[in-house]
Amino acid sequence: MLYYRFIYLTKRFLSLIRPQTYLAGAMSSLKDSGANWRDKLTPDIQELGIKVQNPVKDEVKKINPPEGMNYKEYLFKLKIQGKKKVLIEVVDRIKKADLRCVAESDFIICRWENTVPTVGTIEELVRASDWGIPIYILTDDNISDINEWLLSFPLKCGAIFKHKTELIGFLKGKYGCE
Repeated sequence: MLYYRFIYLTKRFLSLIRPQTYLAGAMSSLKDSGANWRDKLTPDIQELGIKVQNPVKDEVKKINPPEGMNYKEYLFKLKIQGKKKVLIEVVDRIKKADLRCVAESDFIICRWENTVPTVGTIEELVRASDWGIPIYILTDDNISDINEWLLSFPLKCGAIFKHKTELIGFLKGKYGCE
């Protein structure tokens, strides 16, 4: 992954590509896989000239479920059938693709809800933090209710926003290329 980060930063330094972000947040524990918030936010970010990497849009490509089955049904089927080897291969493909997107991002936008379980999001945030990629958290939760470890990511390198309009205004000032 560091290789992808190096290549990406080299291209950005040479101004060969525009800024881009990755939309992190819960997927497997949400009925819509988190598509709703991502779909609402994406046009506003793209209007600033920022490329958006949306993991929900690419999930089928990463997993390649059988015809007529969505990715959640496929993963569930692999679990209940005890197909550990195939499940591990599929999850590894997801992780590799998502972490590559993180490595190729100028910043991460994370939709955080304390009541929604998530695991992959945590790994994405840890990696982004380790790589010095700013993390911007969009949440309805009170800051006092958010775990301190999670808070350390945006507090170290990023910010926390309660409203989409605040986030977009900030991004416009910092990254907007209009």
